[in-house]
Formats: sequence, C-alpha cells, structure tokens
Amino acid sequence: MARPHKQGINYFSLDVVLDDKFELFEAEYGLQGFGFIIKLFQKIYEANGYYYKWSDDEKLLFSKKVNVDINLINDYIDCALKRDIFNKNLFEKYSILTSNGIQKRFLEASKRRKGIEIIKEYFLIDIETNPEYKDLTTNVIYVSNNFENDNKIIENDSSNSQKKGKENKVKEIENINIQFETFWRLYPRKLKKQKAKEWFEKHKPSSELFSEMITALKKFMDSKEWKANNGQFIPHPTTWLNQKRWEDLSNEGGYSSGINEEHNSQYDEAKGTTL
Repeated sequence: MARPHKQGINYFSLDVVLDDKFELFEAEYGLQGFGFIIKLFQKIYEANGYYYKWSDDEKLLFSKKVNVDINLINDYIDCALKRDIFNKNLFEKYSILTSNGIQKRFLEASKRRKGIEIIKEYFLIDIETNPEYKDLTTNVIYVSNNFENDNKIIENDSSNSQKKGKENKVKEIENINIQFETFWRLYPRKLKKQKAKEWFEKHKPSSELFSEMITALKKFMDSKEWKANNGQFIPHPTTWLNQKRWEDLSNEGGYSSGINEEHNSQYDEAKGTTL
C-alpha cells in the first residue's frame, strides 16, 4: 500500500531578528502571546504546510491544547491580523490563517518534493515581483477549491505542462539509448558506433518498428550468408539501418528478391558457385 501523501513539513525556520510586527505583538501581549503565535505556526506547518483553517471548532481545540482562554485567543488573532502577521483578506474571505512569509518558508522547506498542491485562491506570492521564488514553484500543482462542495479541481498550468514536457523528453532519450544499446550489443559487425547511434536519435523508431528490426536482425545473424567467411558479407551497421535491411526478409524469413541480389551474388561467387 502506498504511503499517504504528506503536505505539511517537519520543521520551519525562525529568524533571530524578527520583523517589527512581531516585536509590537510581543510588546502588547508579552512572551505568552509570542509563544501562542509560535505554537500556531507549528500547527500551520504541520497540518497543511502553508495555511490553517480557523473555524470555531479548531479555535476551541487549539484553546484546549495550549491552555489559553478562548477570549484571549480571539484577542491574539485580532492583533495578529491587525499587525499583518496573518493575511487579513484571506482570513475574512476563507477563514484561514496564512501569510506571505509562511508560504515562502513552506516552499523553501519543500522544494525537493514532487507535486506540491497549492490552492490558488490562498496563494499570496507574486512570482513577477518575487522572481527568486520562480524556481521554487516548478514543482507546484495549482488547484482550485470549489467552495460549494469543497472539492479540488486540478488545473493544468503552463509550469506543469513544461515539467511534463521535460519528463517526456528525458524518457524519450532513455528509450533511444536503450534501443541503440540493444541493437549494438546484437549487431555482429562493430563499426562506426556513433553514426549508428545518430541514426536512432534521428529516426526514433517506435517500439513496434524496433521489435520488427530486432526480430529481422536475429534472423540475419542466423543466416548462412552472414555466417560465411567470418562475416565478410555482413554490411556496416549504418548501411543496414539506412537501407532498412530488416524489410528484406520475406514472410518465410528468407531474403526477398531484388534488394539483396548483389549481396547474394557476392556470397555465391565467394563459394565458387555459378548462378
């Protein structure tokens, strides 16, 4: 069974010198209030990573967990919103606690992950004005909340399309390399390896065509013509590829007429046989 996808993070950074908004909050509510904010940050990063749904039930549970009166918690939250520790607009619209700084720290901590889901309505970072975070969003899958039924709808944005394109390109290169190495390992005449590889890179044979090529190659390798005179009449690999010699085999597995007549004549002359 696959492990459940983890969205939260196990740690977050805390600057030694904090912004004035934290200093003002602590000046108003003391170390207890500051400690409450840190505990709330822990909950945010642990739960969804970059936001926390602040419903009445969550408020009640959090009050019990930190052993702080719920009325005082309301005061803490009001002050944190006023000081812009949390984004007031998103709190009023979606009842969530988040901020630009929280989201930046989350992206930095999870930059090595694949497929991070970010609800686009909650996302505060403007990549145009924060270009240093562009590279941190290449692994982001933007989703949209349908707030009527609370379902997530996956959107295909340009960054995801580019990422898939790069992945497909890598797979294509790997497939070409595997095909070439398979062909080269089997082909009995080892000449002009780079030219043969360039043929595969240029033509990119489908799996069906490659299977046909290998099947034909094995029949050629077992033929009396290729076995004669220590392989004297085996063509160069690039010749075999460029002339599509795999098509020379008839349905019965022998040589078809016309295409290999010169080849067979040379073979018969080498045996001293008159046609």
